[in-house]
Amino acid sequence: MSQESTREQLVAQYTLLARLAEEARRRIELFNDTINDIANARRAVEEIAASEGEIKILVPLGSGVLAKAVIVDKERFLVNIGANVVVEKTFEAAQRLLEYREKSIREALQRQVSEYQAIMAKLAELEQMIQASQG
Repeated sequence: MSQESTREQLVAQYTLLARLAEEARRRIELFNDTINDIANARRAVEEIAASEGEIKILVPLGSGVLAKAVIVDKERFLVNIGANVVVEKTFEAAQRLLEYREKSIREALQRQVSEYQAIMAKLAELEQMIQASQG
């Protein structure tokens, strides 16, 4: 195999891995956003459950439209369990579900970070090989 075709293969591998690295980076960002969303939900559930008296909130309806609402039951929460299925949960059950979701996402995040680090190491290796093949 000629030196030029070897270099072209290395560049092609580098390009592919760079795309994979970008996809992995986006997934890491998504996981982090999801973890933050779960943390916000946990705090909100805790604040609602611990509050005294009537709780007035604004409910987003979409496209920047909000509705005023009053929370009437501070002991039960409606939770989406997937496929747009919503079930009623107690405060404790809602918190356990959110904790489980956060743990699952953190585990997936850790796997994704490991994969990203491996891709970045391979990219660095390929970059050195490409530079070495130039002359």
